[in-house]
Amino acid sequence: MEQKEQQGYSQHLTTIEKLTASAVEQIGYELVDVEWKTSEGSPHIVVYIDSASGVSLEDCQKVSKFLGEVLDREDPLSSRYYLEISSPGIERRLKKAADFIRFRGRDIKLKTLHKIDGSRNFRGVLKEFKDNILTILLENGEEKKIDLIDIARANLWYKQEPRR
Repeated sequence: MEQKEQQGYSQHLTTIEKLTASAVEQIGYELVDVEWKTSEGSPHIVVYIDSASGVSLEDCQKVSKFLGEVLDREDPLSSRYYLEISSPGIERRLKKAADFIRFRGRDIKLKTLHKIDGSRNFRGVLKEFKDNILTILLENGEEKKIDLIDIARANLWYKQEPRR
């Protein structure tokens, strides 16, 4: 992607994230993430939502209708786009400090921006999150402290039990 195209994409995504966060929270949902993809040459915006009681198909439809109206009114994109609303799923993404606080004690997997002690991929239990530093108890029993700014991507990790 050329630098000029990348800047335009970033500006659009930032605008859409702000509009989306405000709209989703206004009707009682949590914005988990917004992804920008391309589908058939048009922007494909995927909005992940959550709530304390989970997310149903009806919730996705309600948010889609409301958010579609907001995006149509504000018109952040000059071209046609696809809008998809989804639940974050069992391996939901962790982005905000609040996510790491909320999911303490849960299994997570993460990838860092650069190698830490020879690795960029870590899996284990999220033990603590304080001052933007998370402590993860790795599968081998070692504790690793990782700064939030060093994380490229983090998700809850669903460890499927082996079949007998």
